[in-house]
Amino acid sequence: MIGAISTISQDKVNADENAVIQYGQYKDYYTVIGPSQINKSEFPQLYTTTEKVYKHNGTSKNRVTVSEIFIILI
Repeated sequence: MIGAISTISQDKVNADENAVIQYGQYKDYYTVIGPSQINKSEFPQLYTTTEKVYKHNGTSKNRVTVSEIFIILI
């Protein structure tokens, strides 16, 4: 299972569980493929970023790190 960000309050992120279809671990990054539960109205920039990846071949030429995702959400 993987958490999809649902709400953020102060310094706490709440996540909903979601099934993972495919998971891969590499030296310095992970790949996770599964259905998205990102709320477009709450996180439009993150939704757009992930949709660009999903609509093509499932991979991004530029990896998005966790720190970059949190910068987008702030």
